[in-house]
Amino acid sequence: MRFRGLSLSGVTMTTALDLQKRIIGGQRCSDDERHYHVKLMMWNHNYERSFCGGSLISQHWILTAAHCLVVIYAVLNVHPCPRELVQIKEPPKIYRDSSGRDHDLMLLKLPKPAGIQSNDLPILPNEEVYIFCAFVGVIIFLCTGFCSKHFLFSSDCFESPTLQCANIKVVDCNPLLTSLKNDPIYYTSKHQNIFCGWADKVDTCPGDSGGGVVDQHKKIHGVISFGDFVIPSSIPNAFMKLCKKEYLDWIKKEAKDP
Repeated sequence: MRFRGLSLSGVTMTTALDLQKRIIGGQRCSDDERHYHVKLMMWNHNYERSFCGGSLISQHWILTAAHCLVVIYAVLNVHPCPRELVQIKEPPKIYRDSSGRDHDLMLLKLPKPAGIQSNDLPILPNEEVYIFCAFVGVIIFLCTGFCSKHFLFSSDCFESPTLQCANIKVVDCNPLLTSLKNDPIYYTSKHQNIFCGWADKVDTCPGDSGGGVVDQHKKIHGVISFGDFVIPSSIPNAFMKLCKKEYLDWIKKEAKDP
């Protein structure tokens, strides 16, 4: 996630996610859920670092945030199974609008099928786009990362050995946008279609942007994009809004399995 405050380098595929960040104030995800979560990584023989998350939306495609453009390795089956490191070799696909502006959505293609069961994949919006949108007051699920469940008012994030999940509510984005009004991220993001979520003493750590935001029916509503990590849970987080028709059409056009 971008906070006020990526050359493709590494992707870790997990099959378990809801909101792609490292959750503070969450709980361990059940072994039978979030099997579509993907962990994106930088990796070599002497160094390994996870930097972002993502969602498997088919056997060959990961949906994540465009600002995670540093990953070329994916670890599959991060939760709950032993992980498998996979190198991403094909160039990423980033959404660009008719004015030539990039939006914070990216597709990464796997070199082989992920092997995930079709009923474990999140459900993309259909043609009834506006009915599908998450409205203020709706409860959505986050599950993205391995941050400590302890709520820390600091920039530190200690990894949990298990994937963490949490619930948040869709809220108005004005508190976030007002907070970031003088920050560069505001000017690079204001042309994008977003929605926001918040819950008391629930937040995410830097490093797991790109994860999916999903409802109780496994419909994927968004991709984690940006927020303010000065004080955890002080203001909402922003997610790319997948019910925007242009975004959905782009995903369906580009993310075709062989």
